[in-house]
Amino acid sequence: MGSSNGLRLAICAICIASAACQEDGEYYYGPYDVNPEEGDLFEGDIVLEKSLKNAVMGTHRLWPNGVVPYEIDPAANYGAFELSRIQKAIDDYNRFTCIRWINRTTEKSYVQFIRGTGCSSSVGRSSASRSQRISLSRSCFSHGAIVHEMMHALGFYHEQSRADRDDYVTIMYANIEPGKENNFKKYSPSQVQTLGAPYDYGSLMHYGKYSFSKNAKATIVPKDPKAWIGQRSGLSTIDKYKINKLYNCTGFTGTLPPLTTPMTTTTTALPPNRIFKGPFSCNFDKDTCSFTQDVNDDQDWTRFTGKAPSAGVTGPTADHTNGTGHYMYYEASRHGVGDVASLRSPGIDLPGTVCLEFWYYMFGHTLGQLDVYTAVNGNETNIFVAKGSKGNRWLLAQEQLNFTDVTQLVFKATRGNGDFSDIAIDDISVQAGKCITPTVMAINGPFHCDFERDCGFTQSSEDDFDWSRHRGKTASANTGPNGDHANGKGYYMYTEVSGSLKAGNRASMATPPINLSGKVCISFRYHMYGNSVGELNVYTSRNNSSKTRVFAFSKNQGNVWKYAQTAYQFTAPTQVIFEGVRGANYDGDIAIDDIHVVPGDCPAPPSTSAPTTTRPTTRPTSATAPPSTSAPTTTRPTTRPTSATAPPSTSAPTTTRPTTRPTSATAATTTRPAVTTQKAVVSTVRPTILTAPFTCNFDKNVCGFTQSSSDQFDWTRHQGNTSSPKTGPSKDHTTGSGYYMYIEASSPQRPNHTAIIHSPTINIKGKSCISYWFHMYGGSMGRLTVSVLIGSKRNVLFTTTGDKGNMWIPKRHTWAFDVPAKIEFQAICGPYYASDIAIDDVSVTSGPCPVIAVTTVRPPQTTKAPVVLSGAFNCNFDKDTCGFTQDKSDTFDWTRQNRTTSSANTGPMTDHTTKADGHYMYIETSNPRQPNDAARLISPVLTMQGQVCINYWYHMYGFAVGAFNVFILSGGKKTALLNLRGNMGNQWRQGQSNWVFTAPTQLVFEAIRGSSYTGDIAIDDISVNPGPCPTVAPTTTMKPRAVVLNCDFSKDLCGFVQSTADNLDWLRRSGSTPSSGTGPTADHTTGSAPGNYLFIEATGKATNDSALITSPNLNVTGTICVSFWYHMYGVEMGYLKVYRDTGVVRSPIMVLSGNKGNKWLQATITLTNVQPAYKVAFQAIRGRNYRSDVAIDDISITEGTCSEGGALIG
Repeated sequence: MGSSNGLRLAICAICIASAACQEDGEYYYGPYDVNPEEGDLFEGDIVLEKSLKNAVMGTHRLWPNGVVPYEIDPAANYGAFELSRIQKAIDDYNRFTCIRWINRTTEKSYVQFIRGTGCSSSVGRSSASRSQRISLSRSCFSHGAIVHEMMHALGFYHEQSRADRDDYVTIMYANIEPGKENNFKKYSPSQVQTLGAPYDYGSLMHYGKYSFSKNAKATIVPKDPKAWIGQRSGLSTIDKYKINKLYNCTGFTGTLPPLTTPMTTTTTALPPNRIFKGPFSCNFDKDTCSFTQDVNDDQDWTRFTGKAPSAGVTGPTADHTNGTGHYMYYEASRHGVGDVASLRSPGIDLPGTVCLEFWYYMFGHTLGQLDVYTAVNGNETNIFVAKGSKGNRWLLAQEQLNFTDVTQLVFKATRGNGDFSDIAIDDISVQAGKCITPTVMAINGPFHCDFERDCGFTQSSEDDFDWSRHRGKTASANTGPNGDHANGKGYYMYTEVSGSLKAGNRASMATPPINLSGKVCISFRYHMYGNSVGELNVYTSRNNSSKTRVFAFSKNQGNVWKYAQTAYQFTAPTQVIFEGVRGANYDGDIAIDDIHVVPGDCPAPPSTSAPTTTRPTTRPTSATAPPSTSAPTTTRPTTRPTSATAPPSTSAPTTTRPTTRPTSATAATTTRPAVTTQKAVVSTVRPTILTAPFTCNFDKNVCGFTQSSSDQFDWTRHQGNTSSPKTGPSKDHTTGSGYYMYIEASSPQRPNHTAIIHSPTINIKGKSCISYWFHMYGGSMGRLTVSVLIGSKRNVLFTTTGDKGNMWIPKRHTWAFDVPAKIEFQAICGPYYASDIAIDDVSVTSGPCPVIAVTTVRPPQTTKAPVVLSGAFNCNFDKDTCGFTQDKSDTFDWTRQNRTTSSANTGPMTDHTTKADGHYMYIETSNPRQPNDAARLISPVLTMQGQVCINYWYHMYGFAVGAFNVFILSGGKKTALLNLRGNMGNQWRQGQSNWVFTAPTQLVFEAIRGSSYTGDIAIDDISVNPGPCPTVAPTTTMKPRAVVLNCDFSKDLCGFVQSTADNLDWLRRSGSTPSSGTGPTADHTTGSAPGNYLFIEATGKATNDSALITSPNLNVTGTICVSFWYHMYGVEMGYLKVYRDTGVVRSPIMVLSGNKGNKWLQATITLTNVQPAYKVAFQAIRGRNYRSDVAIDDISITEGTCSEGGALIG
């Protein structure tokens, strides 16, 4: 009954247009979402009994009383997963219909599930005295495929077989496989009953759009362009109705529409199976992720792998994900100018702020346009536009959106005026929350790279093409090296200048920021061979500022590897940038290898003749050309930083993450120890529902926590140190000797890999306190998100990112439980291995959380006497707190920290002592801190007598810095030594005072929180030594800058005045702007809805309409620093101009234009020769459409030169 025919799955039909799809033995491609009807039987998956005609017959074909006995064929040898899928399908029928599938005992008429060669079933009950089979091969275990075959067994044919189907769909016979035309036959009303139900596009029994296609074109097209067909997720509402109607389920009380309710076909709303609840991601490697082709466009997108047909002149050479997978591709050849291909995602149900990310590829000199839309209930809104060639590379697009309803994404490719217009997309992701701009983590210590592994280089997005990682000979004759520098067998980076590139086109790539201080030696090998070699330029760049050229080579240097080195002074984290410039034609490949940046002077270079170079101070040398090796199978460039700097290796890596790591400043390497901890077991049983308070310290077990199956890896239960240096905890929080849960972020994990763990279901009524401790220590820390999970709805309680220091941090939230829920912990890997995240001591208790006044654990309240010191006092906080104590009468505590603080745009990047990984003390001003909260740190008692020098370093950086005070406490009297307030810039400053000690004395350091979280204050290197202070250089005793104006618009306009001679006004606003695809989602000061900023609303206005606002008189003479934050996000962005207004003439001092992305950016201007009547004015000019909102916030004007650099205006 069907097994003799053999059922071949037509996988190609769901691959959209991939001719490479096939079946190879028992291996199947993609997940289980196959269309079970696409086999070799009647209508693909129907087994015809000899006595049956092609129609549902009388009631004898139905199962008596709706009871279907079944058994599992022992020879099928189904695994636990497959059996669970069959049971889930049975559960659906038992839940939504009156049909009851029961285990067979002695019944003669029953269904047997067998492992056949495909998916198939008879229609209806075939006999009263014998069995019939449902065949489920390995590829038939999607939920919808099983339910589909079971519905056949109940007596149903395919939906498009109805007599009225031509009113709803068009059969495209020219696209159907030869010999399969009968599968699209329709039946007369006398043959098939419709049961009074309307035509159901969303039926589980409907063919898909490409069923039995011979050419990857549609075979069945809905007449309603918004309709979806071919879903295989589960029973539709009308499917349930028809089953219950057929079996006369009048007494059924399940969730189905009443039989008397008139039903109509709905085509504008997405069926439930076409809606994804929660985050959505797709890399097209397994299938098209339920994307569908629009039927009203001109062409279709193609799912493709490998090189595009015209790669080199248009289209990608490989996918973006891993270089070996699939992507979606628009082939422009043989199509007309302006032809459109439209690809539509499933519905995404993720209300609130979301971040859309996708990678796109637009390369070709006749390139057209890529538009991306959001679609809600059929209404489309354009959110992204890219026009023209963007270079031979994948590019990242990020759009922060607000989803208010189920939303689809629509990608529309428009052909340009020639065949070189191919467009590709890959790695589409929609995640909850704001977009995070990718950052490159600094490397502490020396940098070494031989390109045997990815060293964290990033390709510029502002150049014309990319550097490519390669080994062996380059593709073009008479140019480029024959192999790498080391042994001729390894990898190097080079510029491939063939194809459609032009003279002067540039490729630029940069190292990660290298955190060294003082003199360093930069050295590398380079190869410039060919008659048309252009230029190789090498630059340094600090903190993304302007570039300084340190090398410049040009012209043919011969077929040899040459050596270059130079000494350079590093004063901040610095990137080294390599730029290759194309010459006149293709024989001008440039290559580099063996790059080193190490502390100290350069050693004597190898003793060989110096090459011709434009910099005589650098002495590169020749090397013997290595032997030739075979060309690699791919020339895919390394466009994304994926690992930390790796030590030299002679073999090609098998993963993009390193297996060895630098462990000291001397760049010594150590093999990473194996992780020996066991993964917490994923429970396969129904989780326990807890009705009592829940507590777990993980010491005995995982307390019923379960791993998610929708992530990339698992949390691990662990004790003691994690296996990676400089990341993760060294012990648990509970006892110091127990267990905790953590993620191991090392290989094989990759950046942005996610691990999710769920608590047992907790059933506590009313307000409860959710409490836990977390640990996030590491230089490339990822993200931790904690949520309450109610069904599939995720309610985010807390999310944080960045290095928090080597400490356990408490967190608690009050939550009103009204239904059973779970607690979810989601951890996301950072860019490198140093991003282990841990949790411990999780509890849920009745009643709201008690109010706490501090964010860190305060010292026990004891009467222990302070430490008394008789000699000089020196403290850099590297080992401990040196006997300092927290004042118990203040509001919160100082925190000992190394590296950066947890909040952006405030606090130091490093300590003052080592400028690397030493420690300092600081105040963390984030939530729950409030304005004017105070923290005081008290020194030990110092018993020196006579004159002393008190020396310390302080750091006050952030728009909302409050006050910093230093006091002398002696004989019960407190004397102020220093009083400072406001932003002092992102640098350590020295404080120094001469004092006379006449009695035991203590120093008190007091920090007072400002108006928001961007107000961290830090101290370091405190000393008290006998004798007077030495003379201090002027740069270290810099007088704090007087504040002229500080405005965050939280209360009003701060005296700014709107112009009456413009077209628009600046508007004060909080939260998001009204228009999507433009404007900020929150202010810069607080990053939350209550904060305010100024913006122009571009909707309904004309191009070049403008708004001007002017400050009060500055009332200062000399030099000032103007600092402000601006937001210019929108595809048709206009201008932001800043003026100096003398009262007589208004002259521009800064002009900004174009889309800057969905982020706040800072600008600083040093303005000289200022007079008291001068003012500063800000003018926003609207762009070409409504997506050109401009916003400003946190305007600060202070006396003196800007310490952060910026423009200097006379």
